[in-house]
Amino acid sequence: MYRHKVIFALFLASFVITTKMRAQEASLTFESDLIAIGSVSKSNPQIHYVHFSNRSKDTVKLLETHVSYGYDVVYKPNLIQPNHRDSIGIRVSNDLLKGPFRKVLTLITSGSPSVYSIKISGNIID
Repeated sequence: MYRHKVIFALFLASFVITTKMRAQEASLTFESDLIAIGSVSKSNPQIHYVHFSNRSKDTVKLLETHVSYGYDVVYKPNLIQPNHRDSIGIRVSNDLLKGPFRKVLTLITSGSPSVYSIKISGNIID
């Protein structure tokens, strides 16, 4: 019986340690995985921001950004410090898109998960 208690205690300790380690892995938390920018006029190209925070205890490095046709990233941080908030600025190309659109911004990071996909939707008017 004592042997079973020792085995159970070791199993429980390894589970708790593994859970604590996973909770501390670097990761980003986004306000939303869908950014609705609404109607955008061709005469007023503005920058829209995707906000996120790093609530982990490790620094997250933003390795790559991949964008769909019709917009580009105009601002992105390289490192996101622990317990900090930052954003990525995107500008929709009003010349390339017309009417309603839905695009994807893919981020590759050093955190876990390492790949994030953010959907961007809106409407080009004029």
